[in-house]
Amino acid sequence: MQINKFPDRTITIENKDYLYFGGTAYLGLPTHPEFQEVLFQSIKKWGTFYGSSRSSNIKLAIYNQFEDFFAQQIGAEASLTVSSGTLAGKLVIDYLSTKIQTFFHYPKTHPAILAQKSLPLFKDGNLHSKLLDDTQEEIVISVDAILGLEVKSTSFDFLEQIPSHKKITLVIDESHSLGIVGENGKGIFNTISIDRIHQKIMISSLGKALGLSGGIITGEKKIINKLKEESIFV
Repeated sequence: MQINKFPDRTITIENKDYLYFGGTAYLGLPTHPEFQEVLFQSIKKWGTFYGSSRSSNIKLAIYNQFEDFFAQQIGAEASLTVSSGTLAGKLVIDYLSTKIQTFFHYPKTHPAILAQKSLPLFKDGNLHSKLLDDTQEEIVISVDAILGLEVKSTSFDFLEQIPSHKKITLVIDESHSLGIVGENGKGIFNTISIDRIHQKIMISSLGKALGLSGGIITGEKKIINKLKEESIFV
């Protein structure tokens, strides 16, 4: 089905109006007049596109301004913008794959944060046996904050069952929670506080509730600085 303008609360097909419940513009921002006006004015200042490396000798200040603002709002040390949520996930997973050997994923995890040889977090309804063995190792667990077809946040209680000799890096996809869940739409990143977690990394599309083209990565300053050195970013 093709339509001739961006779908709002209703769409018109063959001169008949229908209520529209599809898509992921959860707050209706793409068609919100005041939101559009802010974008229009920003485009006049910053242009429609800046086709240059982030590490070039001429840098747009807006990148750092937004990244610092976003990290402060989320309650994290630093953040990094990229062109899409999918690229955000790929950048993080590809980097971690060079440092850590063992990956696990929550059921129905988005492919953007799914490592090539990732193991299922649960097997026959129980935690995967490799999560409970005596091997001391670093592991990555990737999970969606809210699964694509769910309305409640994912429970992280399972982390309490993993022994402390497993050094956990938790990668959270907040594409469907950012802007909707948490205080002022901050998502759940800063609410996950479990001793088993060594580090948390959030990735997200900005194109859902926030109505913007792009992706974001949030975490500790040291991991963000490492990601800035990756060739796919540079």
